[in-house]
Amino acid sequence: MRVKGEVERDIGVLNFPLYSIFRPGLLMNRDNDDRFIEKVAKYIPFIEKIESVDLAKAMILEAE
Repeated sequence: MRVKGEVERDIGVLNFPLYSIFRPGLLMNRDNDDRFIEKVAKYIPFIEKIESVDLAKAMILEAE
């Protein structure tokens, strides 16, 4: 997590006119990933969850 935070900080210093950083909660229904912790966490109600397809749609809209 430290490296991700450092990269986010360093990108901010570059002064791009526009950039987006996505920090989704638990990604659900990823076709290529079958992690045990995600199978368990999807039943915990207080963990933020988002469908991977919905995240992809949001990223596409942000890029337009």
